[in-house]
Amino acid sequence: MAPDDTDQTQEEGQEESPPKKGKLKLIIIIVVALLVIGGGAASYFIFFSGDAKTAAEDGGDTGENGADGGEDGDLEDGELSTKKSAAESIVYGLDVFIVNVYDAEGILNYLKLEVKLELDSKEAEDEATDKTAKIRDHIITIVTNKTIDEIKSKNGKARLKDEIKARINSFLVTGKATEVYFTEFIIQ
Repeated sequence: MAPDDTDQTQEEGQEESPPKKGKLKLIIIIVVALLVIGGGAASYFIFFSGDAKTAAEDGGDTGENGADGGEDGDLEDGELSTKKSAAESIVYGLDVFIVNVYDAEGILNYLKLEVKLELDSKEAEDEATDKTAKIRDHIITIVTNKTIDEIKSKNGKARLKDEIKARINSFLVTGKATEVYFTEFIIQ
């Protein structure tokens, strides 16, 4: 009878192992499903909460306490004027510039530069569109007359932005550039 008991124990052990593996697979499947659902929910909230912020910044109605960009909202000092100026200003992008710029020793370097202009009105944007070639020409002329050492520092970039803004404003008639942004600035 002893051999039969051993066979029964082995059979019982074999019967118990598959259910444990099946339970483990089930647990893994449930955990993976929860991670996928959680990731999808997180993505949803990240993307759609960003749209709500953008709508509020653009002057859309938030539905809370009249804070829709009107003067009755609970806004701190300066916040209202920022929203108004953001609604009125337009960011105008120019194509990427790749220009030759020399360093102090006369060694040729390349500068890849992407410029965006903040304009004060729709009319200024229309004028900038009409004068894109002139704007690009002036920016290329300004940048290529500088050395790498003059424009690689933070102060050098600030001076370059100011010079570009002043030059563009010298020939814009219907509006003006209020800010110059470098969205890409690579020296090679």
